[in-house]
Amino acid sequence: MFNTFERISEILREENRDLLQHIDKTKCFLIGFPRRRFLLKDVDPYLESVEEIKKCVMETSMELEHWGMEIPTLWAIVERNIQKAKSSQKILFVQELWIQNDKMEKTVRMKDKSELIKILTFYHEVGEILYFPETGLKDFAILDIQWFVDAFKYIISDLKHANLDLENEIRVDKDYKTFVERGVLSHRLLKKMWKSCSDKCFLRFQTELVTYMERLGLLTSITVFLKENHASYRVRLKWYVPCMNRKTFNLEEFGTYRAISSILCFEFTFLPNILFYKLIASCMESGWKILQDRSVKCLYQRVAVFYRFDCFIFLGICRNCIEVQIRNVDQQASGDQRSDIRSELEKNLRKLTKFFHKNLCFRIGYKCSRTKFCDANISEVIYEGRKGQYILCNLCPVSRKHRIYHDDLTWRYENVIYNLIQFFLLFTNRFGEDYMRHAHCYP
Repeated sequence: MFNTFERISEILREENRDLLQHIDKTKCFLIGFPRRRFLLKDVDPYLESVEEIKKCVMETSMELEHWGMEIPTLWAIVERNIQKAKSSQKILFVQELWIQNDKMEKTVRMKDKSELIKILTFYHEVGEILYFPETGLKDFAILDIQWFVDAFKYIISDLKHANLDLENEIRVDKDYKTFVERGVLSHRLLKKMWKSCSDKCFLRFQTELVTYMERLGLLTSITVFLKENHASYRVRLKWYVPCMNRKTFNLEEFGTYRAISSILCFEFTFLPNILFYKLIASCMESGWKILQDRSVKCLYQRVAVFYRFDCFIFLGICRNCIEVQIRNVDQQASGDQRSDIRSELEKNLRKLTKFFHKNLCFRIGYKCSRTKFCDANISEVIYEGRKGQYILCNLCPVSRKHRIYHDDLTWRYENVIYNLIQFFLLFTNRFGEDYMRHAHCYP
């Protein structure tokens, strides 16, 4: 058994070392079907392993956050109502549960709606339902999680599966061609897709489904500027579905963007693609504008180009790293601009990683401005904390060795403060101590 475990470990070391953290020798069991039929159960060679697996599942369950938590009797009544609703409903509106609560005896009923929200949040956390106590989401819960998954599956059907799942009318639609190439989904196409499976009732709950998909970062709404000024809102309403974007990024198309910064890196031990997609959606929702080339937005399979803080920001994923670079047309980004960009991205990432596995964390570092953006061949990162005014770049080859000055490399707010202090010291040294005495007069 352990020989098998070691072989699997060796394969992962060669193929993807990041996955080693997800296997554990203590949870490795030998299991299978007997080669011949046994007359008695006690001679089954795998019976002991089955019992060990049961014990392991129980011990793992006991490590969960909610294990041992005392549940009030009232919660059990609400759970019974939820389970009853699951048999006939896909979505449950909170007001329905509250009406049921009003019909209960005064001694057991909830006094405030916040208690009901707390109960629904708990059942979301244990995987029974989908529910978020947030504006626009707190009024309803999705009861059938598999139904929700199926709704998204019909949107992102692989091209091979599309031949079976989608009608021919949809596959030849011009909006469908745009969708499978660039990930831009029109309202008209979504309606066609979900109408082709009318028995699933997706269209009936379109607003609720899309709202939850946006909340989970599976898609985000975008505005597409059309040439026709008379186009209705529904025609212009589109969504961006990052995992469907097949458009490749070509850095040479941005050759005129010559004012290039260093590359800010958020390096993960393990980086799921969905986190990168959610970061793009989060940036768009935070007011970051996607650069637009005529009527086409600069969104690519592994890169997105934004315009924010008067800078052109290139955001990409490369191996286990999210890379960020500013590439302006005329002038270099200031320390303030770099600091603001880093601050917003770091804030969004820390918020997003909270919803993933607890071990999903990142380390911040940099690559020099002469390094090619999102080059998978260059995995080394210069981490923060290096002391000194400059360092010798260890990323570039000998023929292109150069010094990297600390202020040019890093994107920290402290650099701005440091530069202000240096300027102030230079100013006082040049013009005398009189200015220092005057400065003390001001708060």
